Amino acid sequence: MRCLLLLLALFGCLAVHAQNLLPNPSFDEGADQPASWTLSAGAGKWDAPGHTGPHCLAITGDGKGSNYWSAPLPELPALGVYRMSFWARSLPGASGGCFVTGPNFCNRDYSFSDQWRRYSSVLCAPAKTTGAICRFGQWTVTGTGQYDDGELRPVMPVHTDTSDGITLGEGEEINGTVYAFHTNYAGPGSNYCRALVSATASFNSSRWCFGPGTELIYKLQAGNLGQTAARIGVNVGWYASGTCLVEAAREPGQWQPVGQLDGGHIAYAILGEKSKKLAIGCFIALIILGLTGWSGWFVWAGLLYVMGWQHPPPLNPAVPLDTKRKWLGVLALILFVVTFTPTPFSGF
Repeated sequence: MRCLLLLLALFGCLAVHAQNLLPNPSFDEGADQPASWTLSAGAGKWDAPGHTGPHCLAITGDGKGSNYWSAPLPELPALGVYRMSFWARSLPGASGGCFVTGPNFCNRDYSFSDQWRRYSSVLCAPAKTTGAICRFGQWTVTGTGQYDDGELRPVMPVHTDTSDGITLGEGEEINGTVYAFHTNYAGPGSNYCRALVSATASFNSSRWCFGPGTELIYKLQAGNLGQTAARIGVNVGWYASGTCLVEAAREPGQWQPVGQLDGGHIAYAILGEKSKKLAIGCFIALIILGLTGWSGWFVWAGLLYVMGWQHPPPLNPAVPLDTKRKWLGVLALILFVVTFTPTPFSGF
């Protein structure tokens, strides 16, 4: 049976009674500090009282940096599914930034209320978790937050079977003859989904974080139904450097490039929907350059026409760029202008 494999993510989970993988989860054991837990730097203390017991963890930020309490995690099987939960609150006066929680390979950011509340999400482990830690901390918060009763327990994913016997997870649906899969990374399932078969990238709150050589592989399969065509949408929430390559295959090992994401998103990040006019202007400029100079510009004009003028929206379109990133965009434009040549190759 053939299926479509995509480098592209989600579910319902059934909690099963299993061991809590966090050491000293209520933070009540210890002498001068909580047993098994270490403060990375900055201000924090073994506070009292806790949500259910005599102690809890407190972390304090000055609005400028990050620090956390951490404990080592055991080696976890690749793609193992877990529920991370804890109780937390912020103390009066805390503001700004966010509180960082969970395994360092699947971080989750929160804003806490001033009342004790349980926070919970599901996650899956990447291919390698050697040296992984669980963190309870803060990032650029001004003030103090408290944590208690942490849990990291294995859970069993539960999916839906249609009347035709086709198994579907969260984000998957079949409408007529169309199978669709839409990710919900900010939802309770975080980085987990039924279609995920391999992951070496880390995850933060609502997005995968790619470094050199990291990858994701999704297997999109709807029972025994054959797939005749596909459309892939990939969104970059924040870009630092490098290129994200998207590939597809009908069988493992037969990968074919579908597209790539790189610095071409700078114009959209700065101009928003107005970048469509810039794209059309670039298309016209490429045609003129092809007529008056190097004929290879016609190829690029054709690619631009086929790809279209529209750009997928960012993860948070309402959040504007800060001044630093705007200046980085201007610098990128200047570099393009000073390095551009109308005839990159001669003799053709």
